[in-house]
Amino acid sequence: MIIAFMMSYIMAYEIGYAPLGYEIIEKKEETVLVQSHNLLGLKEEKINFHPADYKEWHIDMLVDRVGYLKQDYLLFFASIFAVPLLIIKELYRGKQKRIVLFAVLFLMVYPTITLMSSLNDIESILAGTY
Repeated sequence: MIIAFMMSYIMAYEIGYAPLGYEIIEKKEETVLVQSHNLLGLKEEKINFHPADYKEWHIDMLVDRVGYLKQDYLLFFASIFAVPLLIIKELYRGKQKRIVLFAVLFLMVYPTITLMSSLNDIESILAGTY
């Protein structure tokens, strides 16, 4: 489990692998330049975000959400690396397959939901529909 967590830390923080993710390139007082990534984690396009005057607080919210993405990816990658280890360990110990399946689904659902929620929030902020 420690190896799975270390691998996910390296992927999320050191390498910065973020499929369908975003990163802040430059933040000014009224605009933010955001780099989007494609499914492979490669840089795709730069988005210049400039909200309406009464929605300037969206800039800070966008910067916060993008900043938390690395944490969401860390949990997501850790669950991906830990699930095969958990399955092998529990089936080797003779646990029922139904219990193992339930544990695996529970372990995968929370990080996936939090990551997708963060990505959807960022997309709706950028689209101006938040």
